[in-house]
Amino acid sequence: MAGRIYVSRVSGVVQLEDGSQITLQEGVTRVREGHALLEDREDLFQEIGVHYEVEAAVARPEVPAKRTEAPVGPAVKRGPGRPSGKQGA
Repeated sequence: MAGRIYVSRVSGVVQLEDGSQITLQEGVTRVREGHALLEDREDLFQEIGVHYEVEAAVARPEVPAKRTEAPVGPAVKRGPGRPSGKQGA
């Protein structure tokens, strides 16, 4: 997902053109660039950055997954109290 991210600079309630209301919490409510919430309300938000971009994670060499062997040994027996599948008379 591309686009800048903005965080609310104020707390309050705004109404969108479709009639829906959105509650803003200062420093908490985040919105991505292009959302209707930002239209004509840019002054209510400030752009925030990220600490870790996706490219940084992708550039890291792949770590091979650990391989584990299936346990070898006798079959596991069912414990007492578990149904055996047989019907009693």
